[in-house]
Amino acid sequence: MPISLSFRPGTPVDVGACLALDHECQTDRVWQMTLNAADLNQQVQVGFRVETLPRSITLTHAPDPRRLHDDPDLGRLFVVARPDLPPVPVEPIAPESPDAPLVLPPPPPRLPILGYVVAHYDEWRGLAWVDDVCVAPNARRQRAALQMVNGVRQWAQEQGAARLLCAVPTKHAPMIALCQKIGMRFCGYNDQFFANHDIAVLFGLRIARARRVE
Repeated sequence: MPISLSFRPGTPVDVGACLALDHECQTDRVWQMTLNAADLNQQVQVGFRVETLPRSITLTHAPDPRRLHDDPDLGRLFVVARPDLPPVPVEPIAPESPDAPLVLPPPPPRLPILGYVVAHYDEWRGLAWVDDVCVAPNARRQRAALQMVNGVRQWAQEQGAARLLCAVPTKHAPMIALCQKIGMRFCGYNDQFFANHDIAVLFGLRIARARRVE
């Protein structure tokens, strides 16, 4: 069952909580690349096939805090997700005497951050990129990540992007499945794309251009 979330732009106050989220996940599949380049001047054949691993492995990545900022002028998007709970009516506490002022109860505690998404828009190329998605373990498998990435797709359309792209490590089966779930298709790869020299498989989605929101 989808979890009910509320979304808002992230602020510097939220960065610590986002970095503290569990960025590990389990996977039992990998996109295995084969490269046949006997003659680089004539023909290069590259293929990918999904391989099932003999046992699940744990994936983790260190988020880049420099990406965790929201700046519409620079085409940066940083959105945090919190539980969407119904508002509770706040009733003032009756004073002990008629001359005493009304006393309001303390505000409800701030709800924890359950996830975040980071994206950026390359206006010159007309491309929007999903840079990072993270969901707390207790909110996974409840379509939280799907809600956030669909929000990025809407934001990208509002910016006037023609395509939404995401670069995913070949071992990150959950993120690959998420990209495919929103209609993204494999559109290429980049060797040694990540800092640890992992290969990135690229997924893209054509989106209808809309007038950019200023």
